[in-house]
Order: sequence, then C-alpha cells, then structure tokens
Amino acid sequence: MIDVLCLIKMGKEEHIYDMFENGTLYCRALQVFRKIEDGNVRGDKHEGAQRIINSPPGSFEIPTANGPVKINYEKLHLVESQEGVYGNVFCLYAVTANDVNESLVVDFDPRVSEFGTHALAIKNMPLFFTMLEAKLDEMNLSYDHGLVEYYDASSHSGSLSVFHKPSEYAYQKEFRLYIQNEDKEHKPLTIQLGSLKEISEVRKIILPQ
Repeated sequence: MIDVLCLIKMGKEEHIYDMFENGTLYCRALQVFRKIEDGNVRGDKHEGAQRIINSPPGSFEIPTANGPVKINYEKLHLVESQEGVYGNVFCLYAVTANDVNESLVVDFDPRVSEFGTHALAIKNMPLFFTMLEAKLDEMNLSYDHGLVEYYDASSHSGSLSVFHKPSEYAYQKEFRLYIQNEDKEHKPLTIQLGSLKEISEVRKIILPQ
C-alpha cells in the first residue's frame, strides 16, 4: 500500500477558496469526462471503459455465399464500454512517499498548471477522511476512493474500473472519490464538508519557467 502524504486540489481561485472555507466538493458526472475535448487534460474518451483487448497479429474468417473470407491483421485493439457510465467523481492530486526526493522536495509536472491558478493542500489526512466519510454516510451515498492506476492503452489487455486511466494521464497522479448512482441525466453533485481551514492551506501555483 502506497502512503498518501498529502492531497492537493488545483483549480480556479474562487473554487479553491470555496473548498478551503466551506469544504465544497464539486463532483462531476463521470459521463461528462468522455465528452470533454481539451487535449487530454480532463477529458478521457476511455472513461468508464470495462475492458480493453490488445491482440497480437492474427486472422479471422467471415462466412460468405462463396465461402469463408480470411482477414489478416497486424494488431487488434478493442475497447468494451457501456453507452453511458454512471456516478460522480471528485479528483485530487496525490503526493505519495514515492514522490519525495532525497532533498524532501516534490517536483510537479508543469502540465498541472492547466488545472488552474491555485491549489489547496490537505495536510491532515486522517481528519479529512473522517469528515468526508461522515458526510457521505450522512447523505446515504455509496462511494469508494483510492489512487488511480495507469495502464498502457496500446498493450494492456484485461478488465478496467473507474480507478483505471490510460498512461498519458499518469502525470496527474490522481486520487479519486467515486460516488455510485444511476442518474441518467448525469448531473453534478455538490458536497459540503464544512471549513477545511484547520487541516489545509491555499497556495498560488507558480511553476519554474
């Protein structure tokens, strides 16, 4: 089990201060991420995929009136997905023990600046999860949370879950809260935990040029 030392939410200044002061978590519908076109920052066409198959070179036959036709292929890539995926997610950046170098410094990928200008760092992890789970239970919501596992979409074959994403997103080091529901309108869900001032701090995102 990888130790999560700190969770960071990046976004617009007003949204980050709303989370800092009120504990507001804006949870987007999972389906929305399939449709976002932003150069693979938030959007992911594989979001909610159930299985991916990458097959080595081979062939198959198609029956016809004149006999079977053989089709050869160099590679077969199939993604099994439902037409619609349900549930809501809230995403954070996870700083783990593996991210800390010998100088006790964490280096961020410059691409994280695309998420916004400010960041809220949650420093008291046990208390945050106590607050989070108490509120979710109070709202009678079914949920799960954990680190996202990244896979190579060009070679991976096997089952996938809402905690899997293609490797091009690995720089985001995502920790995901997933809330289960069957809302076919894919509405956002807002959760308010109360002030996080005692367990977090806000910083402006300034990356080296």
